[in-house]
Order: sequence, then structure tokens, then C-alpha cells
Amino acid sequence: MQNDNVSVGSLTGATGKIRYTFLNNYMFISILENNLDILKSLVCALLHLDDSEDIRIQVENPINYADSVSEKTYILDIKITFSNNTVMNLEMQVNDHGDYNYRATQYLARIYDRILKGKSYLNSPTAIHVGFLDYNMFEDEQEFYSRYLMENVRSHRVFNDRFDMRVIRMNLTDLATEEDKKYKLDEWVRLFKAKTWEELKMAATTLDMKNAAEKLYTSNMSEQERYYAEAYEDYVRNEERRQWIQAELERQLEEKEQALVEKNQALAEQAELIKKLQDEISSLKK
Repeated sequence: MQNDNVSVGSLTGATGKIRYTFLNNYMFISILENNLDILKSLVCALLHLDDSEDIRIQVENPINYADSVSEKTYILDIKITFSNNTVMNLEMQVNDHGDYNYRATQYLARIYDRILKGKSYLNSPTAIHVGFLDYNMFEDEQEFYSRYLMENVRSHRVFNDRFDMRVIRMNLTDLATEEDKKYKLDEWVRLFKAKTWEELKMAATTLDMKNAAEKLYTSNMSEQERYYAEAYEDYVRNEERRQWIQAELERQLEEKEQALVEKNQALAEQAELIKKLQDEISSLKK
């Protein structure tokens, strides 16, 4: 498999288009979960913490991609546990299927539901799901980094601040707040969205970002890593086609059911008219 526009050497001399960027979910997950320093730096940015903060994390669902490719099953997120009873899910979602808010809620519910039998619900974890979206989920909500909590619709009292949904709209980096910029969250997004090696090098403004960029270059140079990245893209294409076919079949079935309802209704009206005419004929014979 050819790696377009990349010459053997180092990132320093790399030019041209990046074949597999961080928007490829395999690259995103693989590089972050195998480099905890890079992952910790990103997590600190998401939580608006300084890199110097003493947080200890570990990846709870490391991926065996050899099995994933052979079985055509893919883990689409990174599940991170903290030493302070916090768990975080990270997900890269480039394409809009119209169901992200429902699916992400399922993800968040799964990581929240981890109280051991007999333990107090006061020990419920703080569960955070962060979705990196390259589209605007709600068109009327122009915000770069959003946080959603369960709350009373009238008083806005938060019902449970440990059930925490967050969305980064990577297409709205120009709307990043000063606090987002302080923790370089917008710069992380520019790194993830870089399409060329020149853009990537320019976006890497910190040591951890530079390391992430180097890891992306190394992965693009690896035949095995390129194979896994391409296999993931094939999986996405096939899954999108499967969903389209399923939606089309459901549409056709709905049309047939509606046509059957209309036909039955017409037959019922016809039968009623026949009965009415028969009754009129009978009355005329009397």
C-alpha cells in the first residue's frame, strides 16, 4: 500500500498530503492509547487543567487491532479511568449520521453504570463523554466546546453533575473561548484536522503535540499501521452503506404498509357504499 507524498526519513522533511490523519479513528485511538503522556496532555486540555496537575490515568479498553480487522469489529472510543473515581470516554466522529446525541448518551450511560453490588450510590463515578465532531450537531447552537448536564427544564437545577456529556465541534475552532485557548484546546483540534505535513508541523505548538505529530508520521510510514487505518476506513464505508441499505429497506416497507392501509381503507369504503346501495334497493322493493 502506497503512502502518498511522504518520503522516508523524519517528520522534519515530510511534505504534502497526509494519507491517514488523526481524523482516521484508528490513528486517533492508537496513538493516544499507546502514548499516555500525549493522552494526559489532551485530557488536561479537555478538563481545563494545567499539564503539571498530578492526574493518573490508564486506558481501560486497549484495542487488539489484529482481532478487530479479522472479525470486522472495531472499538470506536478510548475509555480512560482516573485515580479519583472518574472515567472518561473519547470518541472521534467525522460523519454526521443524525443519531450522535442518542448514541453518545448510550456510551455515557455504560461508563457511568459501574457501582459494585452492595456499594453506596454516593460512590457513583464522575462519567464524562467527549465527542470530537467535525460537524455541528445542532445548527442553532454555535459553540466550539459544549457541556451538557441533566437538569430541571424550568429551574435549571442540575440533577446529577457526575453524568457529563461534552462535544467539541472541530469545525468551529474560531469560536473557541479564551479559556479554551488558554488550555490550547483549539490547537489540539487544529493538530487533529491537519491535512498536510506542513499544516501538522505548524499546528504542533507544544512538546506533546510535537510528539503526537511524530507518532502520526511514524504510523503513516508503517505498512502494518497503514493496513489497520485502511481497514478501518473500509469498515466505515461498509457500515455507512449497510445503514443506507437498511434505511432504504425501511422506507420501502413503510411505503408498502401505507399503501396497504390506504387500499384496505378504500375497500372498507367500497364495502360500506355497496351495503348502503343494497339497503336502498331493498327499501324500494317494499
